[in-house]
This record gives sequence, structure tokens and C-alpha cells, in this order.
Amino acid sequence: FDRSASRFTRWFFMLSAAVMLLGVVASNSRGGFLGLAAAIGICFLLTQSKKRFVYVVLVFALVVSPFITDRYLEEISTITDTQDSTADGRLWSWKLALDMYRDNPVLGIGMCNYRYRVAEYEKLGIGGKWGDIRVSLAGRVSHSIYFTIIPELGTVGMVLFVLIGYRFFGDMRARKEQYTVYEPEDLIRRGLIAAMVGYLVSGAFLTAIYTYPQFWMLCGLAVALKRLKVPTEAGRNKRYFHGGTV
Repeated sequence: FDRSASRFTRWFFMLSAAVMLLGVVASNSRGGFLGLAAAIGICFLLTQSKKRFVYVVLVFALVVSPFITDRYLEEISTITDTQDSTADGRLWSWKLALDMYRDNPVLGIGMCNYRYRVAEYEKLGIGGKWGDIRVSLAGRVSHSIYFTIIPELGTVGMVLFVLIGYRFFGDMRARKEQYTVYEPEDLIRRGLIAAMVGYLVSGAFLTAIYTYPQFWMLCGLAVALKRLKVPTEAGRNKRYFHGGTV
């Protein structure tokens, strides 16, 4: 936390974090769990007070534990089970995505067209490991941001996506030396890094790229943080934007 923040502000953010944590549990999503674990891991690596961070995580775990259901534990326990019906379905849809990419490697089949083209690729791909009869994926998405971009936007789209991510992390790293520890800007910087890592990990199992705003919001916040002028030592209590003072 920003050490200048009031007690009310600190409790507000802690309660907000607890509510969002409960939301991840309530979703029964294995992808959400992996993204949460990745974000917590990055927060641990970036924090200056690792012992305090571990205490906070343990407290949150105790708060959430009464709400963890047997169904959630069962879902999480099958993360590495590729024979699970959900995992098998994802692997099948990803295989078809790669088939689409091989046929359209440059620009792909077009944004949002996976769901409309997947049926014709199913007919060509049935057999072998996936058997002769399967429930059709027609009208469904590939359940992965990567296996959405690769077939729909091709090499060009994937390269652009990677470059945006590279610029995001590059800008966040460049700001590291410009702020002192526990300044609000530095806390925001570290929070954005953890959030982006969590998104990219969860996104491997969720189609959250076009209409879902998380990626674009994080990139926008990174641009806003980049445009913040670094205050002088004499004016550390003021925050400056290009074109004005707030």
C-alpha cells in the first residue's frame, strides 16, 4: 500500500481484493485459478516486504477457505488431466485452430470467424485420437486467446499482439527507476504487471481478447502511467500530467 493512504483506503482495497478473490472461487474456473496463482506469484516477486505479503496471502486464504466447495476442489484437481472432457474438448478445438492457421498463415480466416469455420474443419479432422464421432463445435469459440488470434488473425495478428505485450512490459520496466518504493505510481506499475501476467496465463484457457476489455484496459493504464511526469523531490506530494496539474 501507499504508506500515505488512510486506514479507510487500505481496508477498502483489502475488502475489494477479498471480493474479487471470492469471485474467482465462485467461477469454478481452472484457468481463473492459474491466472490468480500467477498474479500472486508475480506480486511476491515484485514486493519489497515479502514476509508481510505472505502473511496477507495467508489471511486471505483463511477468509476464503469457508467458501471453497468440493466442486471447486474437484475442478482444480483435474488441471493436469488431459482425459477430462473439458480438457479434451479444448485440445480438440486448438488442433482445429492450428489447421485453420496452416491454411491461412498470413492474415488468418478473419476476426471472430473461428466459430463459423470450425464445422468444416471438424469434418476433415475427425478420427485418430479424437474418434469418429464428437459433439460438434460449430458456433463455439476456441477457449484460448492464443488459439483465437493464431487462426483468425494469422501471423500478422500474432506478431502485433506480441509486440503490444512486449511494449507494455518494456514501459513498465522503464518506469522502475523513476519512482521510489511505495510511491503510488510504483505500486500501480507493479499491480499492472501482475494483472497482465494473470490475464495472459488465464487467457490461455479463455477466449478473452476482442470484446473482453481487460487487455486493452491494462494497456491503456500503462500508457496513462507512462505519461505521468516524474515529480521532483521537492514536489513529491503533487502528481503531474502532461498539460496540467491535478
